[in-house]
Amino acid sequence: MSWKAFFFIILLLAGGAFFYVKLQAKGSPDSQFNQSTRYTIGQYPVLRSLFGFHKPGDARAEYFKAAGPIYIVWFKPDTLDVDVSPLNAFASLVSKYTGRTAQVVDGGSVSDSTVPLTTLNAARIGSDTRVPGGGSKFYVYFLQDYSPRADQEMSTTYLESGTAISVSAYMDFLRSEPQQLNNYILSSLLQNFGIQIGLKTQSTDNSCVMDTQIGQNGQPFEAFGLYISQDFCPAEQLKISQLKSQY
Repeated sequence: MSWKAFFFIILLLAGGAFFYVKLQAKGSPDSQFNQSTRYTIGQYPVLRSLFGFHKPGDARAEYFKAAGPIYIVWFKPDTLDVDVSPLNAFASLVSKYTGRTAQVVDGGSVSDSTVPLTTLNAARIGSDTRVPGGGSKFYVYFLQDYSPRADQEMSTTYLESGTAISVSAYMDFLRSEPQQLNNYILSSLLQNFGIQIGLKTQSTDNSCVMDTQIGQNGQPFEAFGLYISQDFCPAEQLKISQLKSQY
């Protein structure tokens, strides 16, 4: 067999494998591929980019299995003051639940207006020179506001490895309890990281981070003598351990 024929066969097999994976990814969310194989592939950033695996949770295996630190890369507008203490607390908890070192890194600035989520990738790429090589990254965008943003939504996951936080939405919600902003930001960071590692949101237990409730009757929990969760609850910790054991 000539080298040209061999190269053609390899190219054909690679193309077939590519289209097979893409086809499987478009199948049922409950399929074996989308419940397992997708996340095994997703532990490799290059393969996530190749196959377009950029949905929340697609990088879960990387956070549990990859080597090196997890860099918490954060951004904010120059006009916005952000206390880094929630980021440091978040990094400590990320390290606790993944078993990897977590380090906070300033990624740079973003627009001080309402930011379309589709434009955040430019800041993400632009931060590469600020982040040490190796390891994994989790991106945190502190924004005055972002779009599209649903009513009463204050934060969201971004692609497979990040979160965006509307500081103005939180400040408006916490106008009667402004001193609780850092606690709510930490809880938001944990919830969105939880989604990225495979946890599901729910609205049945406000002692758990993944609870979608952040208050009652339009008021923060603290107005009723309750407090927003600052760590994963025991049930969530068990689920994280189960997810981690898969990889």
